[in-house]
Amino acid sequence: MIITDRFVFVHMPKTGGTFVSSVLRKIHEARGDQVVRVNLDAHTPGSLARHSVKSRVRGLIGLHNTRRTAPPSETALQPDQVIMLFHRKSNGDLNQHGLVADIPAAHRHKLVLGVVRNPYDRYVSQYEYKWWTKGTDLFARHDDAVKRQYPHFPDLSFQEFVIASNHFLIETPTHRLPFDQQLGRQSIQFLNYFLSDPSVIGRIDEAYLAEARYRAGLVDNLHMLFTDNLNRGLYDFLRDIGGYAESEIAFILDQGKILPRGSTRKDEQRWESYYTPQLKAWVRHRERVLLALYPHWDV
Repeated sequence: MIITDRFVFVHMPKTGGTFVSSVLRKIHEARGDQVVRVNLDAHTPGSLARHSVKSRVRGLIGLHNTRRTAPPSETALQPDQVIMLFHRKSNGDLNQHGLVADIPAAHRHKLVLGVVRNPYDRYVSQYEYKWWTKGTDLFARHDDAVKRQYPHFPDLSFQEFVIASNHFLIETPTHRLPFDQQLGRQSIQFLNYFLSDPSVIGRIDEAYLAEARYRAGLVDNLHMLFTDNLNRGLYDFLRDIGGYAESEIAFILDQGKILPRGSTRKDEQRWESYYTPQLKAWVRHRERVLLALYPHWDV
């Protein structure tokens, strides 16, 4: 999570947030802004350690879903500063992803900048990243069940990965929906990141979906960028909100991709080639909330 004087950037994984974080870092590095890191330590609930970083931002960091409130003194933004919040998980890793609900109270009035990705394409990106083979195995919580269903794990086909992701990796299942009407992992994760009150996810039922209550539940001041038009979208956003000179942001339009460490997917690996008609229909139904919000992907 990155907090500036005009907006807060909330970074949902595998959407292009690495590009946005890197561009913002580059702009504020060039200005000579001080970057203040606020570390929420998982080992000591509620404790915070503040570190001034004199030599600019060195990494990409954020605030995990902790539901803890940082003291105002720790998140007060001074002139020529950018605040970056991050959370150290129990295994010691840093997590760069924070939710709208994690934004400190002093900054909740600001614009919220996010990035959202075509759910068909995002499944492919997650699959090709193959994080479950790199020591960050979220499937381990269901190790026995996963191996019963997929004895060849971790060698999953794309279809197996999509199905397994929806069976084992959804943090907040929508149990009030019939089994065949469950929401997909992409839609639930999006709601978790950008609803003002993500606790409603566990209470989603058919009426909630039929009335599209999720639209009203999204944070009011949300500005969403799209992965498939990220350069132009970020440039336009920074130009329109003011405070950024043309000379500072012109480079964004020609900036090449900035990928997270470990990414191996090539440009020619188009998402369309990964789907059978049956799998695409299955994903389309599961991700109906995202596709209702952003119908240009409903193809």
